[in-house]
Amino acid sequence: MGRRKSVVENAMTETEKADKAKAGVSSDQIQPDFARALRVLKSDIDPAIEGMAETRGDVSAAWKIISDECHVNKAAARFFRVQVLNASEEKSWDVLRSLAGLLKAANIDPPSDLVDRITPVASPGPGTTTVDGVTTHAEPMFH
Repeated sequence: MGRRKSVVENAMTETEKADKAKAGVSSDQIQPDFARALRVLKSDIDPAIEGMAETRGDVSAAWKIISDECHVNKAAARFFRVQVLNASEEKSWDVLRSLAGLLKAANIDPPSDLVDRITPVASPGPGTTTVDGVTTHAEPMFH
């Protein structure tokens, strides 16, 4: 059995090996540049990770407001954000139609609680029609 390759030796891709071979440099001559790697860690990666941590904290605080203060299910809000708000209009409507169809096929009527029943709902406004509790919009909902 031959000697096992180190992690550094295994890290060189076949493309890198081919490029080095074309340049006349063997993989045995390539030495890791630990000093440069350390500089990149300190100057590029650490600040980016710190910024990401701050952003993650801000996003986490926002989700906590949605959950704790707005009393909206966080998973439902995340689904809505990704599948409806941040999707194309065509995909959004397809998701909403599919969800409504699945609820109907499963004979699931979205529940309402006492808070829903006593909380006054804002008037849907001009350009809308409400029939049997379903509001339709004359204008597109997405802009």
